[in-house]
Amino acid sequence: MAFDGEVTLTVHGLPVDNGNVRAEVFATKFRALLSALRLADKLTNQKKSHDYLIVGLDIGSALATLRERASIKQNVPASSVRYVNDVVESVYNGDRNIARYPSNMIEALAPLVSDVGKKFSHGEIRFANDNVIRIDDYLAKQLEKAVRRSHGEVPLPEKYFEGIAFETLDGVVKELDARGALVRGKLVLTAGGKEIDCVFRGADIPILRESFNLRARVETIAHYDGESPLPVRLDVKRLTLVDDTNSLLRWKGALGKRKRGAGLDL
Repeated sequence: MAFDGEVTLTVHGLPVDNGNVRAEVFATKFRALLSALRLADKLTNQKKSHDYLIVGLDIGSALATLRERASIKQNVPASSVRYVNDVVESVYNGDRNIARYPSNMIEALAPLVSDVGKKFSHGEIRFANDNVIRIDDYLAKQLEKAVRRSHGEVPLPEKYFEGIAFETLDGVVKELDARGALVRGKLVLTAGGKEIDCVFRGADIPILRESFNLRARVETIAHYDGESPLPVRLDVKRLTLVDDTNSLLRWKGALGKRKRGAGLDL
């Protein structure tokens, strides 16, 4: 768990590499994070005000934790880690006011997502209060839009909603990738059968396996990109299996055994 003033980077390897992470890939991601922190330090404090210490390093899972330490005695400098946290979170959430951050700060995040799916599977960046953001193709797409928007190149959507909303959806959970702090899967909606990209907490993998391929109700933060009436990603906070005993769905014979009425906080 990262604490205030700390940030943890984890990188996951490709199946072709047996899940191991290529050294040059991890080095690139680590340098990118360090460079982003240094830039944030200069932007928020107008000069170098922090040193960065490695306080955690796990080669087996390609994980590194950095902690900022004030390098000046006058006053308490603003936190560069918190600033990077705010920028990454804004990019991930598709913040339409992303231009309030300097474009070079947003562009500094590009090396973190470069070659995702090609040279590494995915990663996570963890900030204080257990705030974990997945480094994957979705974040890469969001970053591309954020960079263009910071230069005034992306108009605001006119047809559909863009942003995040708390919602409850009904569908069947499909698990795709269970590696890391965040599990990526999909929810196939009961109404219409559309598939939506999902992120669950990795700590709940055992219960997710019990829910796999079963109908469930999810309470989630839904991300909308303004290009579709449906969300493009769900950050699932709670999952509850749906009891179809008195529903016509029981005649499909595909649900099998399951626990009914079980709730899961993710």
